[in-house]
Amino acid sequence: MLIPLITICFAVGFLVSFVFSDMGYLRYREILQDREDLETRLRDVAYEANLVENEIHRLTDDPDHLIRMARQELGMILPGERVIKILDGEVDYDDQ
Repeated sequence: MLIPLITICFAVGFLVSFVFSDMGYLRYREILQDREDLETRLRDVAYEANLVENEIHRLTDDPDHLIRMARQELGMILPGERVIKILDGEVDYDDQ
């Protein structure tokens, strides 16, 4: 009678340890989720890095793209051009 009781206690203790210890099943599931999250973040960062690299190449290799970006982002114009600003239905001509 004593041996089956010891065996059951040992099995229950092992099961509790397997599930709830620092290296148990619950921790294993948590590590798997962390790994999945990190892999997703790595893919996102790699995609963003690829976009930045493509933009760098376009800015260094494509003069038309560089001019277009300078106009859009910095409001630059070429010599001899005029800027027309429309504010609340009024037209304002700026010579620059």
